[in-house]
Amino acid sequence: MEFRYTFKNKWQIRARPLSTVQTAGIYRHEFMFGKILSPNWKVFSYTQMDFKDDIHHSGIRIDYNNSFLKKKLVTYNQLRTFFPLNENSKFQTIIIPDLHYRFVPKIAMGVRNFTVFTPSAKSGPLKLSNSFLGPLMWLNPTKKISILTYYGKSLVKSNSFLAMLVGIVTIR
Repeated sequence: MEFRYTFKNKWQIRARPLSTVQTAGIYRHEFMFGKILSPNWKVFSYTQMDFKDDIHHSGIRIDYNNSFLKKKLVTYNQLRTFFPLNENSKFQTIIIPDLHYRFVPKIAMGVRNFTVFTPSAKSGPLKLSNSFLGPLMWLNPTKKISILTYYGKSLVKSNSFLAMLVGIVTIR
């Protein structure tokens, strides 16, 4: 569950008190603080803390979104770059593009990709670590609540998949 609060001057706080990847045993806390630069661009300081496995990252997240065809076709794009805060963590870059179509004002369906890059001495500065591609559904029951569901099989590792259920609650 993600909670969002936007100040009058377009600064925003986002918190995920508990973000979990159950199959990998990851239980982390995420905190973002950033600025809404325009209706299409946002930039955040992004920190992830997994106290169970002592993995801590901090970095930057840049969001870009746009709509076409009278706001029916929508793209959301995220670039996240994390720097390790301790010896158990590693540098990561994550790219998340979404493309979906709003069939009705509160329901949209499309496709999402979630790709992770990590450092590699053998193949240059970054190597493709994992990538998922699958269907996407956005439900917006109210202006303050959104629910995203996504399921995808890894394009890199045959025995890996990703399933997400994200609830977003906008406080202001």
